[in-house]
Amino acid sequence: MEVKNNWEQIRFVSPAGKPLAYWATLDTEMGEIEIALRPELAPNHVRSFVALAQAGYFDGLVFERTVHENGPDGKLELIEGGCPVGTGEMGYGSIGYWLKPELHPEVPHEEGTVGASHGEGKDTAACKFYITLSRCPFMDGEYTVFGKVTQGLGIARKILSLPVRDDSEFPDGDRPVRPVVIRKVTIHTKEMELPVPTANAQAPAPAAEH
Repeated sequence: MEVKNNWEQIRFVSPAGKPLAYWATLDTEMGEIEIALRPELAPNHVRSFVALAQAGYFDGLVFERTVHENGPDGKLELIEGGCPVGTGEMGYGSIGYWLKPELHPEVPHEEGTVGASHGEGKDTAACKFYITLSRCPFMDGEYTVFGKVTQGLGIARKILSLPVRDDSEFPDGDRPVRPVVIRKVTIHTKEMELPVPTANAQAPAPAAEH
């Protein structure tokens, strides 16, 4: 109910009609990671992340998976957090709701891309998220992108480099021996100025709420 109540209060345009920028600070055991959120790409995924953070959902959870793979399109490196049971297992990625995909094939998965983890179906994303640490072209258009790391990529790389468990219990990605705790996720927002039209350009259309 707290997530639902928060959701209904999240706006991307101020009462003055100016766009609102959102970003998140992840305070982890290894340092801070800052993420610029992108509602223009995935408004409902941004609303979900913001509402979960405001409800304190992520506080005390861990980065439960680190992925290092070599594929036909190159190296795949990413870290994943937000699993409610702390394991990243498929089928345990929700706390009671799912999100419809908001896909943009033209948006590349590059270093620092933040997106929504999902299971076998693209409509099974909810509270798990990932940060890519390499170019991952096969993920383009397959996963919803809703943010980009602006500070703290070095911290994310340290998390990726931690020792992993040597067992076959969880074959779908490596599980750190000691997962890094997300102490707190803090959401920030500010009103942005609209661009000033030039003499040869049309004035921007009024921003519409998603």
